[in-house]
Amino acid sequence: MSVSAESPREYFAICEVEEIPRGGARAFDLAEPDGEGQKPFRIVIARNARGDHFAYRNACPHQGVWLNVGSGTFFDESGALRCGRHGSRFDLESGTCVSGPCEGAQLQKIGVAVVTGDVCIHGVRLVEDDRAWDDDDTMDITVPPG
Repeated sequence: MSVSAESPREYFAICEVEEIPRGGARAFDLAEPDGEGQKPFRIVIARNARGDHFAYRNACPHQGVWLNVGSGTFFDESGALRCGRHGSRFDLESGTCVSGPCEGAQLQKIGVAVVTGDVCIHGVRLVEDDRAWDDDDTMDITVPPG
């Protein structure tokens, strides 16, 4: 029988826990490898009222627009995670669209964990990038390298 050693999980610290209030969300612009270069990797990290964190790629499954496009907010007046362009509403904990043009579709979930007071993502490949992506009208929040 062959047993393969599992490689250690790599965690990327994104922000401190206190930077995202309970019932709040924040966008981050990161970079991921793309062939010989890199491309934007936009994420949203949200926190429910209990304090649990959830991370998703910041792209509505309907047409790929950022969830916070327009007003810059992630939640509607009822507190549901929503797409600012098409009004689709998502269950915060599962990422499932519960109403709107993409009903039943899923946001792309990203592994998230709190490690020694930092909100970290895992299960993704990132590259360090010190430039801000300037090709959209989403909120510009860039995590500096290091």
